[in-house]
Amino acid sequence: MNPNKLLKNQLVLIADDNKSTRILLRRILEQDGYTVIETQNGLEAINAFINFKPDLILLDILMPVMDGFETCTKLKLLPEANRVPVLIITDLNDNFSIEKAFLAGASEYIVKPIHSAVLRNRVKYLLHTKQIEDNLIAREKQLRDITSALGEGVFVVDNNGFIIFFNPEAENLLGWLHEDVLEKEVHQVIQLITNNGSVLSHKECPIYKTIFSGKPYSTEDYLLMRKDKTIFPSNIVTTPIKENDQVVGAVVAFRDISERKEAEEALRLSAELFSKAFNNSPCLMAIITQSDGRYITVNKAFPNITGYSYEEIINHTSVELNLWARPCDFTKISNLLSEKGVIYNQEVEWQLKSGELRKGLFSAEKININGKQCIMTVFNDITEIKRYEREITRLDQLNLVGEIAAGIAHEIRNPMTTVRGFLQIFSGKEEYANNKEHFKLMIKELDRANAIITEFLSLAKNKVLNLKMINLSTLIKGIYPLIQGDAARTEKYIHMELQDVPDLLIDEEEIRQMMLNLVLNGLQSMSPGQNLFIRLFQEENEVVLAVQDEGHGIPSNILDKVGIPFFTTKDHGTGLGLATCYSIATRHNATISFQSKDTGTTFFVKFKIKTF
Repeated sequence: MNPNKLLKNQLVLIADDNKSTRILLRRILEQDGYTVIETQNGLEAINAFINFKPDLILLDILMPVMDGFETCTKLKLLPEANRVPVLIITDLNDNFSIEKAFLAGASEYIVKPIHSAVLRNRVKYLLHTKQIEDNLIAREKQLRDITSALGEGVFVVDNNGFIIFFNPEAENLLGWLHEDVLEKEVHQVIQLITNNGSVLSHKECPIYKTIFSGKPYSTEDYLLMRKDKTIFPSNIVTTPIKENDQVVGAVVAFRDISERKEAEEALRLSAELFSKAFNNSPCLMAIITQSDGRYITVNKAFPNITGYSYEEIINHTSVELNLWARPCDFTKISNLLSEKGVIYNQEVEWQLKSGELRKGLFSAEKININGKQCIMTVFNDITEIKRYEREITRLDQLNLVGEIAAGIAHEIRNPMTTVRGFLQIFSGKEEYANNKEHFKLMIKELDRANAIITEFLSLAKNKVLNLKMINLSTLIKGIYPLIQGDAARTEKYIHMELQDVPDLLIDEEEIRQMMLNLVLNGLQSMSPGQNLFIRLFQEENEVVLAVQDEGHGIPSNILDKVGIPFFTTKDHGTGLGLATCYSIATRHNATISFQSKDTGTTFFVKFKIKTF
């Protein structure tokens, strides 16, 4: 079953009072072939649903006449809307609104601004899920209809195989009339066909087996041929008729199981579809016991991502595997599931076997499997999405600071230069000899302010680079005496492990500044006697610079703030050092990442190797 094919030409209802939002949603949806209906408020949406019966509803919350909460609640009271998914798209991002939306019957919740890829995939998922549910309900109804409508053909043969009775349903199923078959040998009018198309002999025929052995037979292995030479799969049951312990004939009951076979195949395909969706989903999916939360089965992604083997997971709980990085998440999930029986997209943090932390949206629902109460859970890893969001925020802040600095630097530096010049003149005059130290302090502070402005300017995204082919190993060796001197003054040690790497097209001054910032940060985080390692190596198509210290590490509560302008944990820091490093890396199409423990922090700068 191809979900992309199933979802084409389905009808989506949009309810939003903002025309621009409706236009944007329509354009996104029509890219995937959906038909779109627009309404401006909740009342219009309800009337449109009654008239057009859409397959999906996109609903804003803050609307005139009737808000999204009331609209969703009233829609779910309509019998025909009970199974239609409702996707909330709103500016509201507080827990109260989210919980209220789901209590009103919402299926999904997206916070504006609208991300096209997220919306398209959520819509596709909801419609595909509804399609599967509709198919399953339709198939269940079909099976009920088949079960109630199926007749059973019955005929009787004597001990020589001649037909002596033929009921109306047998006439209907086989196309023969009662009078046409009486007193005829059964194989003259009714033939049993194997799956390979051959006709059964007397010896192989279950009718004659019953006559010869006196034993009943039941089989679905054969096809029956009608009068018009068409065939159909059948369930055949033969029962001996005995008189004085002697077989005098047999009763043959049969039914056409064509529809049942088709239904079974449809159910098999449906089960196969669920199995494929479950096992091949990139989300971590599992089925656990409701009583004690032990894993019954998990999909492929679960062991691949968590690092635990299938054997380590099955019959264990998430608590035993230490998956919950924050115990409060587990408590909250357990309480919500006990209260509601289903939860959607609760943000949690999991800990992998390696100790790595991953953020995700956790959903769970109580289900019944063969009479056993179970829970199906889904962990949708959003770690990378969160990282991208932080990176975009950080870059926006860097660019803003750089643009402001570029605009005012000239106006500030000119008067500062004048002041500094006069201070130097005054400090050399004899009448100000008693204030010489004060002049030196003022000049020092002016130089410090000038250095901060320089750092500001290095954040500008449009800074002109002086690019040259330079080897990082040569650059590191060039600044080594400088950083070694700083380390020696504080009784710390620097070790270098520099492998041969290709030359890179870089701005020497900027990369030198980035290296100095990273090394000085590492030295400042360490105590006397500790070591700092500078490593340079190639990893596939990237040159990697790694600076590792033995400091106290970065506290977990500020990991997300690393690299944001003006954020610092130092008493006299500006909060621009790492921000400058990130800005320099961005201008060189490089990336910065880090790993931090209580035994130290390692920063990695990865440069793409240019191929010509």
